[in-house]
Amino acid sequence: MTTKKTLRSLGAVIAGIVVAATTFCTTALADSYPSRPIQIIVPFTPGGGSDTVTRIVANQLAQRLGQSVLVENRGGAGGNIGMEAGARAAPDGYTLTVLTQNIAVNPHLYKKLGYKPLTDFKPIALINRFYQIVLVNPSVPVHSMSELIALAKSKPGTLTGGNGGVGGTAQMDIDLLCAMAGIDIVQVPYRGEAPVTVDLLGGQLNMTISSFVGIDQFIKQGKLRPLAVTSPKRAVQFPDVPTVAETVPGYEMDGWYAIAAPAGTPDAIVKRLETEIVAIVKDPGVNKLLTDRGFDPVGEGADALAKTIKADYEKYGKLIKERDIKIN
Repeated sequence: MTTKKTLRSLGAVIAGIVVAATTFCTTALADSYPSRPIQIIVPFTPGGGSDTVTRIVANQLAQRLGQSVLVENRGGAGGNIGMEAGARAAPDGYTLTVLTQNIAVNPHLYKKLGYKPLTDFKPIALINRFYQIVLVNPSVPVHSMSELIALAKSKPGTLTGGNGGVGGTAQMDIDLLCAMAGIDIVQVPYRGEAPVTVDLLGGQLNMTISSFVGIDQFIKQGKLRPLAVTSPKRAVQFPDVPTVAETVPGYEMDGWYAIAAPAGTPDAIVKRLETEIVAIVKDPGVNKLLTDRGFDPVGEGADALAKTIKADYEKYGKLIKERDIKIN
């Protein structure tokens, strides 16, 4: 006669078998991955910060995994085109996507997206943070933030500021500056940061707030004039350049780059990638490589990335609402 005690014992045995089988399959999946090349989608055009960082990490990841890691740029629509492609990819670990703070900005700007920003991705790792630098073309008669603000107030709506795309870091940085300093700068969106730099050098733009990538050469040559950095303290890369906060108290803005997989990607694969990417960023050689190019290496895992996305979602949602920022 079967008793309740016997049934409970039988249930415990079955549960143990299921756990053991699941653990075995998970381990086997992680051990066999990857068996073919991996693609990383960068949702912005080549030449910008996200592209630079991704290629550094991709090269190292290929060596560690023993498979090719290919970078594909799919720019446009504030990163939405590339992120939609990444969200819709098969959740098998062979298509990853670079996320930036745009993932937290875009839900507040676009009425309709082809993906769900907060649920269609599985966080893997936070690679780095970065701060920006306020630049003007030398033809603009200002040499400090206070002079820029004074000029903008004397000629409201006449200064032009380029940004690398709607909802991107530069747009948010300039909008916050306008809000806190009480000025009006006409923003001109581009498809990526590189063309902004080209037009700023050519005098078609008055100013921008740019990443540090590749900017030092133009500053040294006198082709661009730095006014301030957006970090809370002076940047290691530009120790002689003051912070915006020294003129506009409380101002601070940063951006970040991260890697994510489509929702539904097996935990074992995500964990493997998280471990490898964090180790890559923590490597002294890679760390220096990123720092030398103007980035602040972080190298934190999925939990840190998830918290960052949530915090920025709230921060940018508030800024966009207060500034009544809309897509024209």
